[in-house]
Amino acid sequence: MMVWGMSHDAPGTHFLPLKQDQEDEGNLGVDVCLIGHMPSDWPSRPQMLSSVEAILGRAKTLGSTLTLPANLSR
Repeated sequence: MMVWGMSHDAPGTHFLPLKQDQEDEGNLGVDVCLIGHMPSDWPSRPQMLSSVEAILGRAKTLGSTLTLPANLSR
């Protein structure tokens, strides 16, 4: 997920809303990256996808318009 990587390279920038826990941002980036490279039948993929969906759900409640890329959906 290129946008996530670039946001972490620029000091003071955030991918998720500022009110959202910084831990969420790191987990989102790692999980989306791994999900994007795993085969669709990878055993831990459903759990990781649920985590990403929960993080994006919390971001949405804070006004974010981030969505899960279509190629990573269930």
